[in-house]
Amino acid sequence: MRICYEHGVSGYTGTATGVSNERNAAEHYLVRKHTGDFSLETAVARSDLFAIENLGDNWDTFGSAAPNRTAINNAKFLLEHFCKLAQKSGFRWENPNVSANETGDVVFEWWSGEHKVTIYISPSDAEYLKSWGTDILNEMEDGDLVGDGFLGLWRWLHA
Repeated sequence: MRICYEHGVSGYTGTATGVSNERNAAEHYLVRKHTGDFSLETAVARSDLFAIENLGDNWDTFGSAAPNRTAINNAKFLLEHFCKLAQKSGFRWENPNVSANETGDVVFEWWSGEHKVTIYISPSDAEYLKSWGTDILNEMEDGDLVGDGFLGLWRWLHA
């Protein structure tokens, strides 16, 4: 099984962090009100995920499928998981660019200099593509994202 299901996507509940003063407490309340019990660090990306939930078929006028609900739910879980792994890496968490692709998968993207990490989240799994140039044979790598594999990707992205 893939990372999405090893941790039980549908039953996952996280705990919010970073509530250190009244303003943060108010922001925490608003985030929880709209996104459930998730961390403040991922609020921007969670808002983006909420926005793509409302896209229908042909959302891009090129015939693309609507984002798959299961893929979106998996992405919500993975976002929190990735944030926690990034915090363990010693590098600061950054929200990804969030989008959908033509088949209804959710796509997360991060850039740092010449390094780029793209993660495709489907209803059944997550796959990654990392690139450091345009030569697809010598400057790109792809594969299934399993376990805590994101931790290595995050460290590579910021190396």
